[in-house]
Parts: sequence; C-alpha cells; structure tokens
Amino acid sequence: MNGYCPPSVCPNGFVGLPSAPPNAALGTVSQYLSAANSNYNGLTVSLQRRMTSGLTFNLNYTWSHALDDVSNGGVANLPFGILVTDPSITTIQNPFNIRGNYGSADYDVRHYLSASFVYTDMFRHSGFHWGPNRIFGGWTLSSN
Repeated sequence: MNGYCPPSVCPNGFVGLPSAPPNAALGTVSQYLSAANSNYNGLTVSLQRRMTSGLTFNLNYTWSHALDDVSNGGVANLPFGILVTDPSITTIQNPFNIRGNYGSADYDVRHYLSASFVYTDMFRHSGFHWGPNRIFGGWTLSSN
C-alpha cells in the first residue's frame, strides 16, 4: 500500500516499486486481503493385478502441479513438510502487483508413486493345507 525499496536496500531497484514512499505522511500500511488464486492439475494412473493364488498387486502413479498465491493460508509458522529449505512467502512482495507471488505451492508434489500388495488366506494358498482351519485359515498379509 505504501511500499517502496530505498536505494540502500535495493541498489538496482525492485521492479515496480518506487525508491521513496508514495506518501511520506504514512508509515507502514497493512492490508488484509482474503482474495487468492490456486490451481491444481493432476493425472493418476493405477494398475491392479489379481492372481489366482490370493495375491493382489496395486501400483499407482500421480503427476500433479499445485499453484497458488500464498500457501498454508499465509501462516509463516506452519510450513508444509519437515525439512523446509525454501520457506513459504507469506507477505506480498510488491503491493502494486498482488498476483506477483503466484507460482508453485509449498505442497506441490510433481511425481508420486505408491505400491501395495494383499495376500489373502496365505497359509492355505502357500501349500500349508494341514492343521485346523481356525488356526491356519483366514490369515491376510498386506503392505503399502
């Protein structure tokens, strides 16, 4: 709102910002804005194979791209992820270009691959046919 970048801080200037405050009578002006833009595009491919021995395989792949103005609602203390090497921009860099922060979201994950399997009644299908059914029947093994 009253943004500027003095030559001592920005020797080469900051695109779109004046080098002196537009209104010297005003100090820092805060603006709260509830407008934002976000986009998500994604494609998911899943493969599943069921075998006669009670074994099922699943393979999932997702390509996606998430874009926004400010991730996590602008809360600086809640970055997405544990190891944050590029923290979220939570304030407008140029008050004369509010959409200037639009880019990849903090939680943008381009490629995601997951796999799982389920093996039902594993003792009976693996050739272990002796013994009481109450003990050896109905066992399932799975993983993600």
